[in-house]
Amino acid sequence: MRDPAAEPERPAFRMTDTARLKAQAWSAVGIGAVFALMGVLMAAVVLTGVDPAALAAEPVAVAVVALVFLGGASLLPLGLLQARVVREAEVRLTPEGVVQRATRTRVIPWPEILDVQVVSRGFAWRVRLTLTQGRTATLVAPMTRRPPPDRQFAREVGTLREWWERHR
Repeated sequence: MRDPAAEPERPAFRMTDTARLKAQAWSAVGIGAVFALMGVLMAAVVLTGVDPAALAAEPVAVAVVALVFLGGASLLPLGLLQARVVREAEVRLTPEGVVQRATRTRVIPWPEILDVQVVSRGFAWRVRLTLTQGRTATLVAPMTRRPPPDRQFAREVGTLREWWERHR
């Protein structure tokens, strides 16, 4: 039987600035709900007591109602998905490789990683792994919105590079 105390610590990194990201996600949900409701109400106004032949003469009104409803209805699941990703996303280092959990769990074995780079993506600094066959994978964490040098970010990237050097 394995001794848990003898097992090496398995570092895990989570997204930073989650309060702002959660606020964005729930704002999208709220805006989506409002627009979907507006689309339903507009459809009710347009469809009540209107002759179907008259609707055919007003395709722009029907298109506007459909766009408002569909736009709002599409924001709802996107906001919920973003809220889930912000809440659950993490990167864990194991002896087998990098385990990234976001919308799905992905294991990237150490031998497949050719390089570990820090890149700027929009307003955030993230880690991008260059993989065999020329593909890349950008990790959800570690991440920082502060300009370098951010000590915690640098420490987490250093840990990731140490594990990569040790296990590749």
